[in-house]
Parts: sequence; C-alpha cells; structure tokens
Amino acid sequence: MKQPIIVLKVILTFLLSAVSITYFADQLRQDKTNAQEVLQSVVVSVNVRVGKISFTVYPEKRIPPTGNWSTRMSVQIRQAGTTVPIIQRDNVTTDSNGYGEIILSDSEILNPGVYDFSFKGISHLRKNYYSYTISSLEPYLNFTTNREYLLAGETSVIVDNYVNSLDVSTVVKNFYKTNIQNDLNRDGQVNSLDLSNQIINLYKFGDT
Repeated sequence: MKQPIIVLKVILTFLLSAVSITYFADQLRQDKTNAQEVLQSVVVSVNVRVGKISFTVYPEKRIPPTGNWSTRMSVQIRQAGTTVPIIQRDNVTTDSNGYGEIILSDSEILNPGVYDFSFKGISHLRKNYYSYTISSLEPYLNFTTNREYLLAGETSVIVDNYVNSLDVSTVVKNFYKTNIQNDLNRDGQVNSLDLSNQIINLYKFGDT
C-alpha cells in the first residue's frame, strides 16, 4: 500500500517541478520583454543637442582679395522659413579666412535639422543663407561656395539695413583715416575705393 503512495508522491513532485519550471520560464520571457521596452523608451528619449557651429562667410571687395576676410558681425540662426531667431550672437568676430564659431550654452537647444542663417556685419547689409542642414553635433557650414558675399556700405550709427546718404557721409568724413567700420575693403585707409564700393550698393536694402 505504501509503494503506490510513494509513486504518487514522486509523480506529484515531478508535476509541480514541471509547473514551476514553466512558470519561471514565462516569468523570464516577461522580464526580458519588459527590459526591452524600458531600453527602447530610454533610447527614444535621448536628446541630441548641437554644441558648436563653425562657419565661413566672406565680406565683399576686400584688398587683398584673399586672406583678408575678418569682420565683426551679428549672427542669427532661425528655423527654416521663419524670421525669428532661435539663437542669436552679437559681436562674433571672424578671422582673416572668414572663419567664425558659435558655442551654444546648455540652455540653448538646437537639434539636428534644417535652418536659415542670417549675418549682419558692422559695415554690411544683412545677408540670409537659406535651408542649411545641421546633421552633426559640431557642424561646419561654408557660406562661400556660391560666392554670395556680405554687401558693404552701411556705416552710419543709424543701423537701418539700408545704404543711403547717411552712410556715404560717414565714409567721406573718415577719408584718409584708419577706421575699421568705414574702411570697407580693409586696405588700411578710408579712401575713394571704399566710397566707390559703397556707391555700388547705394539705396540697397539687406535681407530681413
């Protein structure tokens, strides 16, 4: 009589073990699924932020015509197709090769995408460059490939993005002086060459 009872116990123990194994296997599969879902949600929530933007831009009619592109300017970064800047820097200085940089702070969020760029030199009309793609965290953008220069001539203290008689008078008043803002071609002296460069752009407006 004891032998059948022992056999029954063995069978019950085996069945319970099988059930336990199945339960734990299901639990492991569920845990793996949950872990994958958590991992996916973490990956999706990562915010890729641009940290630095390097660029090259040329002012027009410099003498000598190469290695003489330095200027001081205001730079705006805009969502493509808009006029409101999402990033703005004043007093950005470019080197003799026209190279400049904008370092973004932790509070300035600029994700990879398509943007418009706007430059306003201290002696130049505003120039916009449209639909440039940022696809890396520290992009370099070359705005000189199509030879689209910053137009020279806005030199008066009244900054209206328009070349007129007020600007002409400031150049004339500084004739034969060393004055960076009125020395449009950066040859070291304000003279008739700067005035002629300005006259070419007389009554022109810059981009908005």
